[in-house]
Amino acid sequence: MLTKVNSSHKLISDNRYIKIRSATPPDLESIVNLENEIWSEDQRCSRENFMTRLLIFSEGFLLAEDQDSNLVGTFFCVKRNFTLNKGGYSWDSESGFGSGLSHTQGANGLFGVSATVHPNAPKGTLRNLFDGWHEVANRNGLKYIFGGSRIPGLINFEGTPDAYLQNILDKSLFDPVLSKYMACNLKVGILLPNYFDDMESHNYGVEVYDVID
Repeated sequence: MLTKVNSSHKLISDNRYIKIRSATPPDLESIVNLENEIWSEDQRCSRENFMTRLLIFSEGFLLAEDQDSNLVGTFFCVKRNFTLNKGGYSWDSESGFGSGLSHTQGANGLFGVSATVHPNAPKGTLRNLFDGWHEVANRNGLKYIFGGSRIPGLINFEGTPDAYLQNILDKSLFDPVLSKYMACNLKVGILLPNYFDDMESHNYGVEVYDVID
């Protein structure tokens, strides 16, 4: 079930079907409801972490609404330093264990902590949230956006993670998450071992990024 949100805050972008805006404290219940509907109990962000995210960096907490003001997607990012292909980080280290407390003033990039899109969201919702991610980075004078993608298709692949990634890059295989990120024009970097606890991805993430012009 889609949930209603208050739509009276800072507008990031607007088209006929999707509106992207920053979140405010009155949106908390709708955000929690969407999270609980989409994610399993062991993967949900807690109410406490959502509250902390709002306090730490509300500008980087983006909401997607459809033309009827239904909440259909959320995205959160924090300022973190990034060096291409260096690796050595995890989702916990960059996200502050999901709280956003890792937010670092003076950093050169925006790390994507989480993205949630309702199955009934208008086509292009994820891309519009990522466009908002770009815009926040540009507005803050940052050089990069970056994050780690899940690769859940790896669980059914008979081969190494490196071979799986190459198949995705060659587009001979479709990954339910990474391929969608690539379709949103994110560039693909290195494999990130022990990135997070994700059985389907064998605990690997894949670095995704873009350079802000």
